[in-house]
Amino acid sequence: MVKHVCMALPTNRACANAITDLYREAEYAVRHFPVAASVLIVDTSTDSALAANRAAVNKLPRTDGISVAHLDNNTQVSLLLQITTEPSLVRQLLPETCSYGAATNRLFLFANWLGCQSVHRRDSDSRYQRCDQDAVYPIAAELPHIFCDKLESSWMLEQPPPARALEPNWIVGGSFIGPPSVDLSGLKQASRSILAKLLKLTVPDGIEIPGDVLLRRFDSVAEPHLVDEFTLQDHAKFRVDLCNIAFRDIQQHLPVPNITDTIGSDYFSLELLRRAGRVPVMHNRHIVNQYLDNRQAEQSQPIYQRRLVNYVLYMCLFNWLAKAATSVFTDAHEIRLQPLRDRIGAAYDETRAQVENHLDQMTAWHLTLPGMYREMGRTLRTRRNPILTWYKEEVKQFEALLGAWPTLMLRARELGSAMAVDPMDRYA
Repeated sequence: MVKHVCMALPTNRACANAITDLYREAEYAVRHFPVAASVLIVDTSTDSALAANRAAVNKLPRTDGISVAHLDNNTQVSLLLQITTEPSLVRQLLPETCSYGAATNRLFLFANWLGCQSVHRRDSDSRYQRCDQDAVYPIAAELPHIFCDKLESSWMLEQPPPARALEPNWIVGGSFIGPPSVDLSGLKQASRSILAKLLKLTVPDGIEIPGDVLLRRFDSVAEPHLVDEFTLQDHAKFRVDLCNIAFRDIQQHLPVPNITDTIGSDYFSLELLRRAGRVPVMHNRHIVNQYLDNRQAEQSQPIYQRRLVNYVLYMCLFNWLAKAATSVFTDAHEIRLQPLRDRIGAAYDETRAQVENHLDQMTAWHLTLPGMYREMGRTLRTRRNPILTWYKEEVKQFEALLGAWPTLMLRARELGSAMAVDPMDRYA
């Protein structure tokens, strides 16, 4: 039976090369596997960047079995308003400020609208490795496994079956080579010890992880591709990045937090899987990550430093919710949203003191450093109350999203069916 897969790319910048490369990966998929592919570009860029992306889409060839949906900001708003009648949910799913979580949730919703059974996410600041002149497409490692359970994967790979062998492969993914998307080099150079202390704040109470280990989580530990390798059950090798990941079914049940101005929230379901003791299928068809000029520009550094601070605060919420991880993923191979709903109502009250303490510690540490970091400390000190209000509102919004998610995904699927989406149409 032919499966319908979504090759998904969120972007807020001009990325003609990434769009072309993604389409070529889709062509590879339909040539080598029994699939139809929808190339989904969820685009919040404007003006010349949007025009460049539209031009790139219009230059793509027509290939049997491949459709292209290029959704600009206005189209996304229109679709979201048909999926939900709650303006607050639309604002949460398409906020004015940066939200990696919201971008991921929109991919999930619009993939459902297109009728897709799996979501294969890439990023606009990435490219593919090459081996013997051929592109190393992650889809070649994802498709053999994403519609299987772990027992079937173990047979294909001639590996011992892992625990919970009949559990579906909800996630298949790889990592990246090249510079990390989260650049910690400036703070590491200013004070490696303060950076280590800051990252230790993200660790659940009662768990000790050395600072160097935490620092390595943001670095590339991947090797260039030579031959395909897979891991089914090694927790020590758990390393999957959102630029190189495939989802099946898990996105139907679990949204990620639409938290603004932070990093890491789009990893929610992946990290929840880790906390539940599960391991996704991991491969070594790693994406090549690239630094973009705007990330390295001096004026951008405070933005990324503020997102790192917000990430530490977000992890207070995640660690509280993750205590229910083993109840979310059951031994009957189900994914249950209710355990998260049961905890989210008390999340703010239960984490408020920790959030305040972490914010005060980070403020004090930044004030001991020179230059931009001291200025960040002053900003954190003067904006303490607005930051705490931001955290409270983000928790409340995630509570609303958890309550609405199954209905949103169902409505997106019904909307696509009612519109009789033609798989060869282009929504540009």
